Amino acid sequence: MFRNSLLLKCRAALSQRFETCKTMRTPHTIKTSICIVFLSLASVVAHAQSGVQKESVRAPENIKIDGKTPEWPNNKLQVYNADNKMSYTVSNDDQNLYLTLRTTYFYGSAKVIRGGVTFTVTHTTDKKARQKATDYMSVTFPCVSNEAAGSIISSINDYQPMGRDTVRQQRAHDSLVRIVDAKTTAAIKEFKISGFKDISDNTLSIYNTTGIKAMGTFNRAMAFVLEMAIPLKDLGLSVNDATPFSYNIRLEVPDSFKLNEPMDMGAPTSVQQAQAMEGFAYLRTPTDFWGEYTLAKKP
Repeated sequence: MFRNSLLLKCRAALSQRFETCKTMRTPHTIKTSICIVFLSLASVVAHAQSGVQKESVRAPENIKIDGKTPEWPNNKLQVYNADNKMSYTVSNDDQNLYLTLRTTYFYGSAKVIRGGVTFTVTHTTDKKARQKATDYMSVTFPCVSNEAAGSIISSINDYQPMGRDTVRQQRAHDSLVRIVDAKTTAAIKEFKISGFKDISDNTLSIYNTTGIKAMGTFNRAMAFVLEMAIPLKDLGLSVNDATPFSYNIRLEVPDSFKLNEPMDMGAPTSVQQAQAMEGFAYLRTPTDFWGEYTLAKKP
């Protein structure tokens, strides 16, 4: 039913574009209009297919919270979530629950470094009940100042032209990687937590001793890789209990950067403009999704 509705909407949009083109009578306009409609179709279909992890995953034995993912086979994560422009895996061992997340370049990386990711866990799985749940436990990372985030985003933006040919531009690429690494290391010093009964502080250093860990780095393609580890005991969970629980992954946006009301930017006149408009709205709007997870026992 949803698919049919989607096709009908796209057919109507395409028809409307063609009617407009008839009056303008320019081949370029017709071609541009078709591209924009199919870009919109691809976007809507991607949103309809946005991934939420279904399986329980045992974390690799050698997992390390360092913002890198070589311990995952082929550096591949479980699910790609198109709405949030990221791939992720929720996993566990006998001691911790883990979130491993990798953004897409450019918009996903820019959004996460500016606003951070909040990973929330609640024991409630009923959709209506969890809206009123009082056992939310969350970690927000990274926590970067607007000034530092702006500087990092400016640098990762420099990757766009060289990303098409990093072999010829290897020296410039290597230099950019070092610059972004240095800026990120200097900016990421702490993260925020909420709802943990036995931890009084709401802000923790990345070098804290509570057992809650978070770290992130940019890879060579300027995708941001984020890792979190939360002790199961602090979440009130046990690997011996197969009861499912809910989690939420939310890409935050600072209040000063939020799009508080719709902006009339007019209709896009090219594929590039349509992409830029969608990216602008995404960067300034918090996005999130819910999933359910059951802890995986060691085989």
